[in-house]
Amino acid sequence: MIQLDSINKEEAMRYMGIGNTEPSEIINKIIDKCEAELLDVIHPLYTYSVFDINVSDDCIELKNTSVKLTGNAVKNHLRGCSGAVLFAATLGIEADKLIKRKQITDITSALAADALASAAIEQVCNMAEENIAAALAPVNMTWRFSPGYGDLPLSLQPTFLSVLNAQKRIGLTVTDSLIMLPSKSVTAVIGLSDKPIDKQRQGCAVCNLRDTCQFRKRGDRCVGC
Repeated sequence: MIQLDSINKEEAMRYMGIGNTEPSEIINKIIDKCEAELLDVIHPLYTYSVFDINVSDDCIELKNTSVKLTGNAVKNHLRGCSGAVLFAATLGIEADKLIKRKQITDITSALAADALASAAIEQVCNMAEENIAAALAPVNMTWRFSPGYGDLPLSLQPTFLSVLNAQKRIGLTVTDSLIMLPSKSVTAVIGLSDKPIDKQRQGCAVCNLRDTCQFRKRGDRCVGC
């Protein structure tokens, strides 16, 4: 379990579309209130497993699992790696409940709470990565690469969660329409290598949304970069 004492408000405001504009006093108060409410109810959890990988022309297999990673983007991401971490994290269902309640009573607060929750799950993932890196040191790690990035299919979500036993471990499931529940959750694969990792592999160049991404058009980074 991970404990958050605060949420990155600058990141949340980016999700809200505020960008570099100074928010009004009213908006700041709404964001402060929503942050306090979220921190009071969320229960961040994560789980992971480490696998050897087998690289073929068609895919990258996580050995002793049914996971087959397809597409050029993930192949490039894991180039030179001998293993991989399969990873999942969530804020818990109470974040979803809080956002839904606000959607009924106050759409501005709902927007703020949703943006803050998105920022919070990214913080949780970053902190979890630090914990995993410490546990696996001195192995080198890539950044996290999620289904839906580049040409890695979103349809892998059910297999990811099944292999991780995520429902039992952290209460994370996926619907038939590939929506994760709780919604403020992330799955990803992280490459492992005995050699230093080229950090330049990450970013817009591997994403299939790079030509239409609104974050990129504004000069921001996207959630996955």
